[in-house]
Amino acid sequence: MRRRQTLFFPALLFAQSCLGTWAKASFRAPDVIVIGAGAAGLAAACTAAENGAKVLVLEKNKEIGGNTWIGGGYFNFVSPEDQTDSPQNFYLDIIEEGGSSADPALAKVLAFESYEVMLWLKSLGMNFVKSSVASFGNSRPRSARPSGYEGDGYIRTLSLYARQLGVEIITAADVIKLITRKGSICGVQALIEGKLTEISASKSVILTSGGFASNEKMIRQYASEFADLPSISLKSADGKMIEAAQDIGAAVTLMDKVFCMVGTRRGGQFRGRLHGDNARYILVDHRGKRFIREDAGMTEIQDKILSLPEKEAFLITDDDNFRSYSPTIQRDSIRAVETGDIVCSLTLENLAKQLNISAHELKKTIDEYNGFVRQKYDPLGKAKGQLLHELRMAPYWAAFAVMNVCYTVGGLRINNRAQVLGKQGEPIRGLYAAGEITGGVHGQSRLSGNGLTDALVFGRKAGKTASSP
Repeated sequence: MRRRQTLFFPALLFAQSCLGTWAKASFRAPDVIVIGAGAAGLAAACTAAENGAKVLVLEKNKEIGGNTWIGGGYFNFVSPEDQTDSPQNFYLDIIEEGGSSADPALAKVLAFESYEVMLWLKSLGMNFVKSSVASFGNSRPRSARPSGYEGDGYIRTLSLYARQLGVEIITAADVIKLITRKGSICGVQALIEGKLTEISASKSVILTSGGFASNEKMIRQYASEFADLPSISLKSADGKMIEAAQDIGAAVTLMDKVFCMVGTRRGGQFRGRLHGDNARYILVDHRGKRFIREDAGMTEIQDKILSLPEKEAFLITDDDNFRSYSPTIQRDSIRAVETGDIVCSLTLENLAKQLNISAHELKKTIDEYNGFVRQKYDPLGKAKGQLLHELRMAPYWAAFAVMNVCYTVGGLRINNRAQVLGKQGEPIRGLYAAGEITGGVHGQSRLSGNGLTDALVFGRKAGKTASSP
């Protein structure tokens, strides 16, 4: 048998010698097949393997990691012992952001089981930065990230653990069909090395292949108002497995709901990621004025920016706040200055000139905001707990706040055991799903930081239930 595709990490990020070579895929009827090797897929695979299952992961890309690898790594969780927050507060934030379309049962799993997943990650060797932040939509600081890493930290940790557990991973494996027998999922068809290969699963199949943020046809079909926006997701976020599940009777929900994030301008090379902590920047329009509280929900910010005549705003911070960001964000921001995707200047006057906005208005806006921080009161409604940092330390930094399609909130319907549901609400035997491929966990919109929490919490849930007797 020819050598199968081996696991690969970009050399600049992680030397392959650290991982060694994955074993050849045997195709000896694994117990569980996982489709997708991002955070959700690896969490599901590791959990199923912990449960005694033989696991095979099929990844469409040539590298593992998916959107998690390129993400900021923010993970929301709440300790039951936290005196400033609680799982119940977390749950209420999810429901408020998601509206009436959020599934309470799924939201409860997300909020109340996040801490357990964090402890699991720490048991695998992950460390989190101690000072968490409140990202978009969260009423309290509960977003943490791996110490020294971003999204890649989860992939490094989980892939190494998967190898220790004997999980097989095949990359460049394009699953095109789910196979059923007597109403139960029993395997998949995939293109591997140019050959159509059928692989059986003795127990179950778990779908963790992501949403459809990069499939313009599907975006136009379900949420046409976002069809002309750039996508921040990998090209492999094409929704093909959602369609494959629909072909065997799976139900979908909230397919018209799309989550946008600050991304690159068309033709831009680097994403200006200065928005990780709501307390450390302001948003201004082309007049140089704030137009929304920075701790608003992402959907509210998205709608406000898209309603501006230019459909663009500016995210402004100072050097003191800039240096609080991770080394990766600082590095990428410096590169973005070179390409014009971020503007940096020693004076506010020159910053305004480069942004083509009024220096007088920008300086007035920042002076007023600094006063709001000192007074702990913002007329736009920014929470008192977010009015922490003035903007007064040169140089000043500005990123272009342009909306990019980041995450498709809708997808396959699941229950609180991560079972995929049919059109009548019944579980489809042998089929599970986790992460962005699902819908209903967040409702019409999600809290920033909850994408990764969703992937890990429901990845664990799917792995456990899919491998049970």
